[in-house]
Amino acid sequence: MNVKTALFKLAFFEPNLSDEKDNQILDYLVLECITAHSPMLECNSAEVAKYIKTTFSIEFEEAEILSSAERLQEKENIIIIESAKKYVSPRFKLMKADSDINQNKIVELEERVFGDWSDYLIKKYEKFVTESNVEKLVQSFQTFLSKMLVLHGKESVATLYPDNPKTQKWLDKINGEIIKELPKLGKELDIIQQIEIPLFFKSDEKNRKDYLNNLFNASFLWHLIQIDDACTEYFKKTIEGQILVLDNNILFSLIGLHGTELLNAVHNLMNYATELGYELIVTTKTLDEFYNSIQKNTEKALKSPLYSKEIALAAIDVLETNTFLVSYWKEFINNGLAIEEFALEKSHINNILKGYGIKLTEQFREEIEKSEELKDEESLLRESCSTGNFSQSVIEHDAFHRIFIKKLRNGFKYKFSEAKAWFLTHDSKLPTYAHHALKGRRALPFCISTNEWMQVNRPFLKRNNSEYEKSFQVLVTQPFLRTALSNFKVDKVKEKLLSKLNRYNNMDTQLAFDLTTDVHFLYSLSKEKNDEKVEEKIDNAILEINQNLRDENKDVYEILEKQEIENQEKINNLNVDLEKIRSELTEKEELHNNLLAELSKLKGSLDNMSQKIDKRDEEITTSKKELDDKNKEIETISKTARTQKAIIIWGLFAVLLISGSLIIWFMEKLFDWQWFTVHSYNLAMKIILNIELVLITLNIPLSKHWVIWISAIGAFLIAFLTFAFG
Repeated sequence: MNVKTALFKLAFFEPNLSDEKDNQILDYLVLECITAHSPMLECNSAEVAKYIKTTFSIEFEEAEILSSAERLQEKENIIIIESAKKYVSPRFKLMKADSDINQNKIVELEERVFGDWSDYLIKKYEKFVTESNVEKLVQSFQTFLSKMLVLHGKESVATLYPDNPKTQKWLDKINGEIIKELPKLGKELDIIQQIEIPLFFKSDEKNRKDYLNNLFNASFLWHLIQIDDACTEYFKKTIEGQILVLDNNILFSLIGLHGTELLNAVHNLMNYATELGYELIVTTKTLDEFYNSIQKNTEKALKSPLYSKEIALAAIDVLETNTFLVSYWKEFINNGLAIEEFALEKSHINNILKGYGIKLTEQFREEIEKSEELKDEESLLRESCSTGNFSQSVIEHDAFHRIFIKKLRNGFKYKFSEAKAWFLTHDSKLPTYAHHALKGRRALPFCISTNEWMQVNRPFLKRNNSEYEKSFQVLVTQPFLRTALSNFKVDKVKEKLLSKLNRYNNMDTQLAFDLTTDVHFLYSLSKEKNDEKVEEKIDNAILEINQNLRDENKDVYEILEKQEIENQEKINNLNVDLEKIRSELTEKEELHNNLLAELSKLKGSLDNMSQKIDKRDEEITTSKKELDDKNKEIETISKTARTQKAIIIWGLFAVLLISGSLIIWFMEKLFDWQWFTVHSYNLAMKIILNIELVLITLNIPLSKHWVIWISAIGAFLIAFLTFAFG
C-alpha cells in the first residue's frame, strides 16, 4: 500500500452532514475505484473490494459494495450491468464522475507548488542551490511533511476513538515521537532547509495553502476510515454544549505574543467555537499563570542585552520563532515602547475575554490544590515529559487542569460525543502526558490541541472563505513546526550572532541582515561548539567585511575624486551661465519697473477719465429727467388744445348743419322758388340737399378724408340734379 497514493485519492474529499452521511465515505471510495478503471472498463463488487483494500487498507463485504453501487446508480454516477448468467456478479460502468475524484488534480497542484519553490530556492541561494541539487531539498521537505501528515492523522483520529485497539497501537508507537532532525544533505543545504521549511508553511500563497490543507484533511480521513469506515461516531455532531477550557498559551496567542498569523488564527478559532455552540472558559488558575508568565518573560527580557533598533529590525526578519522578546521588538521598532510598558499593555486580557464571551471560573480550585491527586498528577507529568525543562508553576498548572477536566466530565469518558469538556492547548507535549496519565485506560485524553480541534470540527464549519483555510493551515501545522524549530540549530546560531553584533556601535541593519542570512557563514558557526571560537569567527567576519568595505571605499574615493573635479568644472561653467542669466534678469527687472511706472500713470489717467465720465453721466441723467418733465407738460398742453379745437370744430359743424338744414326745410318760406315748391320730387330733393349738407359740413371736423367727402358730395349733387331736371 502506498500512503501517498491513498492521501492523493482522498485529497479533495470533504465529508458533509447530508442525510446519507453514514454511506458517503463508502460511496466515495467505490466511485473512486470505478473512476480509476476509466469510463471504457467495467468492474464488479469483488474487484472494487480488492482495490479499496489494496489502496486504503480497508475491507468491505461485496454486499456493501453492491448497495453502494445502487445508490450511485440512483445519482446517475454509474450504471449497473446485470449478467445474463444467474451466478455472475453484475458489473459497474462509469456514467458521470465526481469532479472531486481526480488524483491528477492534486498531482498537478503538487508539481506547481514544488516547481515554484524550487525556482525560488535556486534564485535566492544561487551560490549553493542548483537545478541538480534542489531536488534534495524538495525530497527532504516531503519526508518532513509525510511525518507531519501521519502524526496529524493518527493523533486527530485517536481523539475521536480512544477505545479502539488500533488507535491505542498508534499512540503507543508515536508516544514520545517528535520530528527532531531533517535528513542530512551536507553543509549549506542543511542550513537552507532549516531556514526555508518554516517559511514554506508561513507562506500565504494559495496553491501552497490548498495543497497543505487538502493533504492534512486527507490524512485525517484516511486514518479515520481505517477505524470507522462509516464514520458513524464522527458524524454524530453532539458538540453543542461542550466546554473548551483555554490554556495559557491560547491566551498568549490571543494577545499576539505568538505572531500575527497565530493571533488571527486563534481569534478565528474562538469565533468558530462560539458558532458551533461550545462554551469558552478560563480558570483563575490559568489567569494567574498568564500574569506570572508575562512577569517572568519581562524579567528575562530586562536581563537580556538591549538591542538597538537596527539589530532588532534584523532579528525580526531572520528569527523564525515568535517569542515574547521578538513580539516586543516589533513594538519597540514601531512605537519605541519600553519593555515594562509593553508588558503592561499585553496584560489587559480581560477585554478580549469579555469580547468573546469567555467566562472566568474558579470552580474546584481550592479542592484540587489541596488534594493529594494533584501531587500524583504532577509526578506523572514529570515522568512523561522528562526531557523538558518546565517550571513548577507550569507543571502544577497542567496537572491541575487534567483533574479539572475529569471533574467537569464526572469521570472518564470514552466517546467524543460524551466528552463535555476539553482543555484546549498549543502544547505538543501535553497529549503525551495525557496518554501516559491514562495508564493504559482507553479513555479520552483531557486535552485537545488546536490542530486536532480544527481538524475534527472541519465538516461542521462553514468553509466558504479563504480566512478559514488560512487559519486551518496555520493551526494544523504549528505544533509540528514548533517542535521542529525547537530542534533546529539555525535560530540559536542567529541569536548568538545578533547578540554579538549588538555590541558594535552604529551597527547597520543591512550588514546584520546579510550576516544572519549568509548560509555559508551560518553553517560554519553551527559546526562550532566552542563559544570563544564562535565569537572569534563573528569578529573575523566583521573585520573581513570592514576590510572589504575599505577596499571598496578606496576605489570609490578615487571615483569620487575624479567626479569631484568634473563636477567642479561643471560648477564653474554653471556659474558663468548663472552670471549671464543674472545680468539679463537685471535688465528685464529694470524694464519691468519702467513698465510698471507707465502703467501706474495710465491707471491715474484712466481714473480721472472715469471720474469725468461718471460726472457727465450724472449730468445727462439730470437733463434727461428735466426733458421728460417738459415732454409731459407739453403733452398735457397739447392734449388740452386738441380737446378745445375738437369742441370748436364740432361746434361749427353743428351750427352749420343745423342752419343749413333749417334753410333747406324752410326754403319755400324764405325764397319764392315756385318751381321748387311745386316740383314732384320736392321732398326727395330736400332730403338729398340735407344729406349733401351733412357731407359738406362733415368735411370740417374730418378734413383729412376730403377725397371721400368730395366724391360723396358729387354723387348726391348728381342725384339732386337728376331729380330737379329729370
